[in-house]
Amino acid sequence: MAYDLKRILSEAKDHLAKPKKANTLERYRRIWKSIDQSGLTIMEYVDHVASTKPGQFVLTRSAAVHGLWKLIIQKFHSAQRKMTAGLKQASADELTEVVGVRMAIDMLRDKKPPKDAFTRKGAIQTRQHRETPRRLAAASR
Repeated sequence: MAYDLKRILSEAKDHLAKPKKANTLERYRRIWKSIDQSGLTIMEYVDHVASTKPGQFVLTRSAAVHGLWKLIIQKFHSAQRKMTAGLKQASADELTEVVGVRMAIDMLRDKKPPKDAFTRKGAIQTRQHRETPRRLAAASR
């Protein structure tokens, strides 16, 4: 699967331009820092969270994806600096890493939440299940 670098850059900018609350960004920073300090790869860390704390899986996966988009922007800037310095091979290596990071984002997005994960869809379904007996009782009156 060939990746267009301009498309990757525009996707990264689009993702990072979406408004997010300050506390969400702070959570993402804390999770990204713990991923970095864990010594595990991002995939291993997300899998570990899925098995040990399934309720935190979606948040951790979102934080990892957000951090990877930021990493893509950093790699593009680094490649540009290296290109202007005349380091063509080093610049090409940075852009190759960008493609690898983009593939990692795709793999993270493809991961399905574990059974006990908290998802918006799950929260909505749970709420509907709670309301259903009330509706049935009201309808039977």
